[in-house]
This record gives sequence, C-alpha cells and structure tokens, in this order.
Amino acid sequence: MGDAPAVPGAEELDMQHAFARALEGLTVIDVERIRTGCGHVRVPSAPAARGYRYLDLAGDDPPFYVHRLAAGRLTGSVILTAPIEVTSGEDAERGAPGIARVSVSIGVNTIPWSRLLDVQFCSGPWAMLLGDALEEIAALEILDPPGCPICS
Repeated sequence: MGDAPAVPGAEELDMQHAFARALEGLTVIDVERIRTGCGHVRVPSAPAARGYRYLDLAGDDPPFYVHRLAAGRLTGSVILTAPIEVTSGEDAERGAPGIARVSVSIGVNTIPWSRLLDVQFCSGPWAMLLGDALEEIAALEILDPPGCPICS
C-alpha cells in the first residue's frame, strides 16, 4: 500500500528460494553447460569410484549406470543410459570410455533434460535431490549438440 513496493506472494518467494537451493552448488558456467547441453555426457573414467553402478538387465533394454541419491525418505538417481563406445560406436562394455544419455529421476518421476533447470521441479522436497543431481551432472563432461558424435 502507498509508495512502498509490493511484497511478492509467498508462493513466489518459496519457488525462488527452492530454485536457489537446487542451484546453490552450481556455477554460472555449470548452469549454462546444462542449459545448452544435448543430454549426452561422457561416461566418467572410473564410474564405480564416482558412485555409479552398472546394470545390464539383458533383453531389449540397454545397459545403464545409476547413481543413487537420497534426501530423507525421498530417493532419486542420475542415470547414464545406453553407453556407446567412442571409438567403435558399439555398445560400451562396463567401465569402457563411452557416451551416454543422462536422465534424472526423483521418486517415480523422470525429469526430461530440457526441464532440469525449470523452477517448477525445484520446489519443496525435490529441491535438495534435484540440486544433488545437478551437481553430479555438472561434474560430468556435458556434450553440446555440435560437439556430440551422437547428435551431429
């Protein structure tokens, strides 16, 4: 009222604080790398040492690496799906250098790459798990469309 600036609604403040929590471990460069990335990353050189577990369920499903996350009773994961060997283009063996599609799951929900930085996903209890997932992704070598052998 009067000449004082309006105070933002509580919902807006909560969303802003949650967004800040989800991004607080990232640099501006990390956020830009995620924003402009194509969704593919290089598999880390020692995935098990980084907390990734290799799973091959056989059948029609491709193998993948999973890095589990937890915040209280909520769980999530960063998943590197269908690693492809860089030199041959064939399926990568466990621990071999490769490129994989990265995804994030929180609870039973998979967050598409294009929405990882959306403030909607950063609210409430998801903020901590998403922040952990984003920090893990930022630690990977994120590929951009022109530099990705899969996308180009």
